[in-house]
Amino acid sequence: MDNSSSISNEQVPISQALAALPPGLDGLAPDWRVGLVSTDIGDGGVLRWPSGSVVPWVSASDPDPADRLQALGNLGTNGSGIEDAIESAWLALQPAMLGPGGANEGFLRLAADLVVVVVLDEQDQSVVYQPTPLLTPAEIALALEALHGPADAFRLIAVSGGTAGCDSAVGNAAPGPLLVDAVAAVGGDELLICDPAWPTDLASSPAFAPNPPNTWTLSESPVVGVLLVRVNDVPNTAWTYQPDPPRLVFPPGQGPPADATLTATYPADDGC
Repeated sequence: MDNSSSISNEQVPISQALAALPPGLDGLAPDWRVGLVSTDIGDGGVLRWPSGSVVPWVSASDPDPADRLQALGNLGTNGSGIEDAIESAWLALQPAMLGPGGANEGFLRLAADLVVVVVLDEQDQSVVYQPTPLLTPAEIALALEALHGPADAFRLIAVSGGTAGCDSAVGNAAPGPLLVDAVAAVGGDELLICDPAWPTDLASSPAFAPNPPNTWTLSESPVVGVLLVRVNDVPNTAWTYQPDPPRLVFPPGQGPPADATLTATYPADDGC
């Protein structure tokens, strides 16, 4: 969430958007959690603590999630004028931050889908140098996807000025093509921060809906030419094989249903 001085005109819509999230999310993912970090890299990706909470996030089980989210979004406008949105998310979601003793310990559950929502009115200037250089928001988003895969379980929602920038009575924003590229790289949704409807559109974004898996990991490397895949006992050839780790990948939207049984029959490739 942008907390630089330029975001002052959008403070009211941001509060409205956060307050509207719980009823929308309840219909898509009834056990949701929302954590919030600023775009100021000096904050180190540490989740903001909701008032009165014992954990640094808001969840569906909280007695007043809309009020807590609305209050949580009041970050002010004293943050850095260099907005590092995806980099802040990258820091917040590192295993050391999420694991025992980390500042964000316990936030991300093992089997949960992960949706990163970026709200800013400038270009995202994120760059990561360690441990591997990631020089654009798209590269960082792809690295987040790899870190918290499978790929179908990670999405990005960008609320920004879009490719060309925008201006309206509710907000104005500079062009943000790098963030648009990041959404295109990993999948998700784009909303214009100048659109008066974005606070309500965010809550109903299809990017929040849990997806059935499109990636299935195999226990051993197969002899690909004799790999037979069945979904609910029906032969299926919609997949492609990818090694390291050995896995079957279905095109987006063409994976087996969440309640399906997938079986893969093959001799192991022992390299001989």
